[in-house]
Formats: sequence, C-alpha cells, structure tokens
Amino acid sequence: MWSTKILSLTGVSILFLIAPVLASSRLGTQCTQLQIPVAINAINYNITQPRVDSTVDWEGWIWDTTSWSYPNLTERIVGNIPVSKTFSIGGQLCVPVRGSKAGILQIATHGVGFDRRVLHPDVRPSGTGTSDKADAYTEVQLPAETEILLALTKQARAGQLMLYTADKRNKHHRAYTASKVVHEGHSFGSFITFDFVAKYGNLSDGAVVTGALINEHLGDGGPQIFGFQYAAERHHRKFADRPSGYVAQGDKGDVQRIFLNKRTFEPRLLQYAFDTGETTTGVELLGGAVALGQQAMKFIGPVQFFIGEFDYVLCGGDCKGYTLAAQQALFPAASDVSVYLQPKTGHGLSLSTNATAGYQVMFEYLGSHGL
Repeated sequence: MWSTKILSLTGVSILFLIAPVLASSRLGTQCTQLQIPVAINAINYNITQPRVDSTVDWEGWIWDTTSWSYPNLTERIVGNIPVSKTFSIGGQLCVPVRGSKAGILQIATHGVGFDRRVLHPDVRPSGTGTSDKADAYTEVQLPAETEILLALTKQARAGQLMLYTADKRNKHHRAYTASKVVHEGHSFGSFITFDFVAKYGNLSDGAVVTGALINEHLGDGGPQIFGFQYAAERHHRKFADRPSGYVAQGDKGDVQRIFLNKRTFEPRLLQYAFDTGETTTGVELLGGAVALGQQAMKFIGPVQFFIGEFDYVLCGGDCKGYTLAAQQALFPAASDVSVYLQPKTGHGLSLSTNATAGYQVMFEYLGSHGL
C-alpha cells in the first residue's frame, strides 16, 4: 500500500513524507541522493524591502514590513525581475523494489527553515541543504521555485532523474519513470504547491497540503513569531556560506513555539529540529501570499488538507474554525477536497509523536482515489 516512490528535493519544507519512506523500507525501498541541474525561466517580483546583513537589520526588516502605516505587499511590488538560470537542486529519490504503486511518485516540498531531513524528502529551490545558495532578494521567490518544481516534475515523468546521481548500479533507480505524480507540500512548500497546480494542474494527479489552511487567522502572527536571526550570526560555522538576506531561527524555544505542540513531542525531536534547522529569506515570507489569489482550474485530481489541530502559525493555535468552502475555492475542478485535523498536533507534523498515524490517514486518502 505504501510502495510509492518518494522524490525529495531541497528548498522548502514538508514534514510527513518520511512515513511512506519508512513504511516502504519494509518492502525493500532503496534511496539514492540526487544533485539535479534545473534550468528555468521565471518572472520574479521586484519587491521594495530593506537589506538584511545582521540581526539588527532583520529586526528593522520586520518593523518596516509589518508596521500598519508602511506599504503592504501589493504596494511594495514595483516591477518584475526575469530569472533565467540553472540551479543545482539537491534531493533524494526512494524507490521500493516491489509493490503495486511503485509507479506513483510523490514529490515533497518542504517549508521555510528546514531541508529534506525534516521529511526525509523535499523540494524547494536553491537556498538550503545541498542546493545552490541563490540571491536572497531576487532569486529565492515563489515564481522561480514553482518553475523549479515544474522542471523536476517533467524530468520525473520523462525518466530522467537518475541521470543526476553518482549511483548508477541500482536497476530499480536506473529504470524509473513516474506514471503518476502526487505533489505534497508543507507550510511554504504548500504555497509552492498551490502556485504549481494553479499554473500546471494538468501535470499533477493529486495533492496533499500540510501546514497551510485558509482561515481567518492565517498570518495573524506575522514573521516575527518565528524568532529568526541573521543566519551567519546565528550559527557562523553552519551558515558561513549564506549571503545577505538569509535568516534562521534563533533558539530551541522559537522552534518549539512554531512547530511542536507540548501534547505530541519529545525533547529529542525538538533538539533534532533545532540541529537540522535551515535558512529562509524575508522575500519568501512576504511573497507566499501571492499563491492564494489563484484558482487551480486545470487540476482535476483529489486534494487533502492535512492540518495539525493546534497549528499556531496557521490558525493562532486552534484550527477547528476553518470552512471547507474556503479550501474548495482554490480547487474548483478537483475531484475531491478534504480537510483532516491531526489531533493534538502543531505545525511540525513529521516531528510529532503521532506522525505515523497521520501518514496512515494521508495514504489511505490517496489510496481511496487510486493513488
């Protein structure tokens, strides 16, 4: 049942794909690391914002972008920035040796502040993990990240992923071509998924959205609740290669507040989350909302919103007040739109003690729709 392939590529943040990988391992899953050159042509936004070259600058950035009397996002977009570039994207492909669903590839996109280790798999463009460290102001933006996901999806369907690994020995990997693709995202990774299916919905057979839910409290906390600091100052050795504009969470308390609910986490998971934490940029935090203004008119597959009951980022700590109609509005042509609240869980679904039960819910949902 879980013999689905998992492609994870560095960039954003998704949390729950670790489960299918673990479950598939009982069926003989084999994983390989990828480093994929992805050439894109994208139109990013020219967004007016302060530079960030220190934690002092970052606090000023928060003040400038969140004060009620200062320009909103629409007013800050003063033009476009064409991006024509080849990025190097780090990822991991896990392929079960046997299983009836071996042709179904799940491409998982992680969210801000992590890399694929938080899921085991992931996809976001350059900026974290083994992916390129792109320009924090002009390149690490939603439109470019969506185009990277498009290129990866096409390569998966064309059977080209294994061109980009040093491990040529495994025949299951060498011969792999995806017959169906499910796009899965967590947090900002879900915003990339929103944007992808809105633009290229005909290339996706299904979607699982985690850490993203339309409700009246979305965004209430602002970027300040994450506790970010200038990355090179926060951990000089770890983030010495991060240029201007990159930030990371400052301490374990920041990670717990955003990602973990006291009811379902262990101290070791908190330490792991902090130790494997990665970077993000201010423009990512600003620009994600753009995806919510679009409808996925060509996406006809099923989509499940899988949400932590007590997600502080999404719902101010209690997600029970959502409406299904608000989610359906984004996917008017979908065969099914479903919302599931994972009990006693916060934003960091894959790091919670009840993650395995959550994965079961996701894969039963996909299975009920032939995926």
